[in-house]
Parts: sequence; C-alpha cells; structure tokens
Amino acid sequence: MSSYVNNLVEKVGKYSKDKAQKFRERMEELIQSGKYEELPAVAKEVDEFIAEYKLNVQDLNRRVRELKGLLVEATKIGYDIREYAKELKEVLSNIKDIREAIKKVGDIEEKIRKSIEKLEPRLLFSLDIKGKVDNRYQAKINVRNEGDVDAFNVKLVVNGELKTEKPVEINVVKKGNEEIIDVFLLPGKGEEIEIKGEYERFDGKKYRSAERVKIELKKKGFHVEKNKSKIKCSFCRGTILPGMDIVICDNCGAVYHLPCARRAGKCVKCGTLFNFE
Repeated sequence: MSSYVNNLVEKVGKYSKDKAQKFRERMEELIQSGKYEELPAVAKEVDEFIAEYKLNVQDLNRRVRELKGLLVEATKIGYDIREYAKELKEVLSNIKDIREAIKKVGDIEEKIRKSIEKLEPRLLFSLDIKGKVDNRYQAKINVRNEGDVDAFNVKLVVNGELKTEKPVEINVVKKGNEEIIDVFLLPGKGEEIEIKGEYERFDGKKYRSAERVKIELKKKGFHVEKNKSKIKCSFCRGTILPGMDIVICDNCGAVYHLPCARRAGKCVKCGTLFNFE
C-alpha cells in the first residue's frame, strides 16, 4: 500500500510539492482509518489535479509570452520596463501556486497597459517670420514634442493673419525633440495667427493641439511682379505694357505702375497703405 501512495505522491510532486504532501496526508489518514475504498477517489483527484495543472501551465506560458511581447512593444516606444521585468522574474522564480502565478502575471500586464494608456505626445508650436517674397511670407514653424511618446503623422495648418496653402506634413516628431519646417505663408484675415496640429500616438490614437501667436508684420500692403499682359493702371488709367514692373495691392488686387503707386501712397480702390520703406 505504501508503494501505491508513494507512486501517487510522486506523480503530484512533479507539479506541486505542497499539493503532493497534502495528498500523502489524506491517503495515510484513510489507510490508518481503514477506509481503503476511498483511495481510488483520491487517485482520481490526483489525475484531475495533474490535468488541470498542465492546462494552467499552458495558460501561464501563453500569458508570459504575451507579457514579454508587451514589454518589447513598451521598450520600442521608450517606456521604462525594468520594474515590471524584475517583477515578472520574481513571479516565475517562485511559483508555489500556479493559479496565483497566472493572476500575478495578469496583474503585471494590466499595470503596464494602464501605464502605457496614460502616455501621450504633446506638441507645441511657434512661428518665426523671416521675410517676404512677392506676396508670400517666408517662415519657420517650430514643432516641439513635450509629451511622453513620439508623435506620428503630424499635419499642421496655419490660419488667420497668415495662412498655409496646404497642410504641412511631418512623419514623426520624437519625444523631447523638435522639428523646424520652412514654409511660405499667404496673407489671410484677422490679427492673430493660429497653428493647428493633428497627430497620432504609436497605436493610432489621434490628438489635436493649437497655438495662437501674434506677430507684428511690417506690411508693405503690396507686392511687385512683372506684368504679363496689357492692363490699365488704377491710378493714372494709362496702359501698363508686358514686362514692366507692376504694383499689386495685397488687399484687393488693384494694379499700378510702380511710380504711380509711389505717388498715390495707398490703394485708390480700397485704401490700403503702400509702405515703400
């Protein structure tokens, strides 16, 4: 009978020494009480325990693989995983109850996911006007990421006193870094400039931010181009021949001989001042 008990205990001991000891105590108690007929039921429990344990081992291995994959992904986005990796190592090196180990691995995964969910990119914008070329302003847009993670698929639009012709696109602005983009801006409306940004996190979650800036533009009120066809001067009503320099009002588009614009000092149609300084 002792060999029967030892065999069962040995089978369980491969998976859990604590459980094996409990089975031994139960079977020895049954033998001492003469309840031999109950031993087969205990043997059945042993088989059920081993089968369940093997399933739990598979579940634990799967969860550990998933957690390790999550740790790798967290590392890629610059998240510090050392605390969680240490915690996982401690769990796996001291397994007494496999179901408890599964729970602890699940708890670690949940903590990481909650922490990652809080990570956000945060873009700040500023604008520096460098000068004017014809009817466009040469500018630099500074994009700075003060968030926790990189910002992807960034799209910027400038509106207001100056505006972009089309959205400015940046593939990625890494956390803690800045990107400086050269752009040409067109005259718009209003006295302020607003820079709006749309961007994404590593998982595609979308964000928006905006900055309002006020810049004192030294406005000429006009721009100069080469004339391309016969047109009339809005001041003297004379003909302006192709190839001549013409002054075009930035506000209404009225056209002048260059000397006529200087003499008038402003647009005779809309009143916009012409600054020739």
